[in-house]
Amino acid sequence: MSMAGQASVILLALALLLSALVGGCGLKTPPIPPYEAVPQAIRDLQFSQDENQVVLTWTYPHQTTVGTEIPSIQSFLVLRAVVPEADYCATCPVVFSSAVEVEAEKAIVNAKKRQARYTEAILRPGHRYVYKVQTKAAGGLVSDDSNTVSFFWDSPAKAPEELTTEAADSRITLAGSQ
Repeated sequence: MSMAGQASVILLALALLLSALVGGCGLKTPPIPPYEAVPQAIRDLQFSQDENQVVLTWTYPHQTTVGTEIPSIQSFLVLRAVVPEADYCATCPVVFSSAVEVEAEKAIVNAKKRQARYTEAILRPGHRYVYKVQTKAAGGLVSDDSNTVSFFWDSPAKAPEELTTEAADSRITLAGSQ
């Protein structure tokens, strides 16, 4: 290679190096260290259930793990494990096989009290469900896991048919078939 060729290769390499050092990612705000922007973990995840669905409720955090205000919450990640009751082991690790990302606007039911909710109606009879929730803040930073909640789901009992009553002294007897 000639001297001119070597010089142009060196100049090209220097130009690439200089552009890598001077160029930026395009972010126009000062960077925030990740440990300062991670939301605190949810600590009060609860559930209620009826014959058709389960409703998860929680209070979402307003501060990061270092005590600064969370700029905005994008969504909540609802992690779920479903285990047939016969295979469930209370002392074994739980494998969370699915996650649902719920937009903050859809989950938040009371912004003043920082309350959020998620409802799930498609449940399989004879299975144990385990849930935990994470908060996702602006920038995609995710909190640690919440506490977990667990419950067994089975088909509700059918209402009795052909209900009859029999009155006696100080009692009423109900009889019916399933």
